[in-house]
Amino acid sequence: MQRDHWKNITDALPDGLMVLDAEGVIVAVNPAFRRITGFSEREPLGRPCSVLACSACPAPGQGGGCVLAGGAAGETISCRMSHKSGRTLRLLKRASLLTAADGSILGAVETLLEASDLEATPPPRAYDERMRLVGRSPAMAALLDSLEGLAKGAAPILIQGESGAGKELVASLLHRLGPRSGEKLIKLSCASLQPQDLAGGPWQRAHGPEADIILDEISDLPPASQKRLAEYLGQRQPPELKVLALSNQDLGLLVGRGRFDQDLWRRLRPVTLNVPPLRERREDLPPLLERLLADLCQRRGRPAARLGREALRLIQAHAWPGNVRELINALEYALMLAPQGEIQAAHLPPALNGAAYPLAKQAAEGDDRQRLLQALRTAGGNQSEAARILGVSRVTVWKRMQKYGIDVSQL
Repeated sequence: MQRDHWKNITDALPDGLMVLDAEGVIVAVNPAFRRITGFSEREPLGRPCSVLACSACPAPGQGGGCVLAGGAAGETISCRMSHKSGRTLRLLKRASLLTAADGSILGAVETLLEASDLEATPPPRAYDERMRLVGRSPAMAALLDSLEGLAKGAAPILIQGESGAGKELVASLLHRLGPRSGEKLIKLSCASLQPQDLAGGPWQRAHGPEADIILDEISDLPPASQKRLAEYLGQRQPPELKVLALSNQDLGLLVGRGRFDQDLWRRLRPVTLNVPPLRERREDLPPLLERLLADLCQRRGRPAARLGREALRLIQAHAWPGNVRELINALEYALMLAPQGEIQAAHLPPALNGAAYPLAKQAAEGDDRQRLLQALRTAGGNQSEAARILGVSRVTVWKRMQKYGIDVSQL
């Protein structure tokens, strides 16, 4: 094959690719490498690979992760490297030696995969574990960079974000990065927790003295239970217990309206993580689509799928009120209809391919009531279908209909 053909192939690779000479000097990189590291096309060329400050090989020819030093050939290893901006990247890399016919070393080739989510997550069993925290946006980069340090502490962590944005995945990663990663992660629904359930910690009685616990939708915690939990956290702050509180509402606003206990909010708010909605990090759509499609195809045991131009345009124009969860549902729907190969616009859910709510109108009218009304209209009044469109449960749709006084017979 001609040299240009090889360049076209390497440029099309989704993983970063770096070619080194025998001295560890970078001689070629592909676009994915530049996207991951922030370097321009020619900046890294002629420089030693130590410019990346890889944690597995501190200098060319040194460290157990350096293929030029005889280690890690053909193995996938987890490491940290430096982005051009100075922030730390969590990566998976795989390296192979390039040798001449006489066996002498000519150099090496390495592939890099963004893996801030993968190194803390075991092989998935259910698809909700596949909903990756992927993104290059400043908001996602800041969130990912903060997880490892926060996971080591004992302070409660409040994780706020819209439904479907990935709050539970953030909590799961905090658990896996923390000192109790070998223990069970316990999830409790706050709507059903009574004060007596919090006395002494039911999770401790059931699962031993040490635990990480997710309190799902803490804004639904009954008032008496809010006070009991505030007392518990204030009196003990036990190092053996990590409380990860999730909320799809701004607790500060609820406190101002008298709908949430101020003392409990004061205990939770010092460490608050905000998971941005998908519509505010639209630059994350390309890598997110790539990862989700790969995961879905692997789970279904089918060849890799790709998005046609019109399908991609519709996905990029959609407001995604249900966030990543809605995106996953849309891709699952499309893969059920699409033949092997390319996903066309006709394979996407009706909300995208024929009745998509325009992004500009969504931004102008974009409160919860308008999104719910649009989903119900698109679904023909079917609450289960509206829940699927929004990426929430049917019960949540019913509760919001009651809250906003929506009658499907009048749509």
